[in-house]
Amino acid sequence: MAEGSSTELSPRARRMLGEWKRRPAVPTGEVEAAIRAAGCPAFAPWLAFHERYAGYVESFYRDWFVWGLVHRETYWWTPNKAACERDWTGCRWHIWCAEGHPSNNYRLDQDGVFTGHGHHRSFDLYVERLAAVREFAPPAGPHPPRQRPSRDRVPGGVRRSDRTVSGRRAVGPVPAVLPHRHPPGDSTHREWQDVSRP
Repeated sequence: MAEGSSTELSPRARRMLGEWKRRPAVPTGEVEAAIRAAGCPAFAPWLAFHERYAGYVESFYRDWFVWGLVHRETYWWTPNKAACERDWTGCRWHIWCAEGHPSNNYRLDQDGVFTGHGHHRSFDLYVERLAAVREFAPPAGPHPPRQRPSRDRVPGGVRRSDRTVSGRRAVGPVPAVLPHRHPPGDSTHREWQDVSRP
């Protein structure tokens, strides 16, 4: 393992990672070259992260993340390139550490602090917390099939044929209608006006 790697993971975290899909990863030597080509120093915590975690696929709600600093096949980043930058102070370096939507902020700073899902002292700590959460609050799995409501009734027991809106019965065809009020005494007064007509 590369220099700068952290402690051994718990059996819980190793078990979680063992259940996950892992894609082929770019070798750490090529990653180091890509980081230097991007104009960044190749910090030891970054290389240790890539050596240990590259290729694991994390599912997070409806999103997914492929961990690693450089990827051959990407959706969000440039293939075979590292995405690293200085922070707003210009003093600290950050690198994107997962192929996933950038708004989730999966970045490591030069000391290995992980910024995604709050700040974690290290990515190892993030993995440990993630494993604990998934063990004690496992995903619900497939939901049982829902019973389809009767076509005659909608929730609340109202018959569809009543076609009420705002407590009033709609007059005329219901599709493409909006409530429309006309001034009193208007001869064209209707409870609803069809929006498909000018």
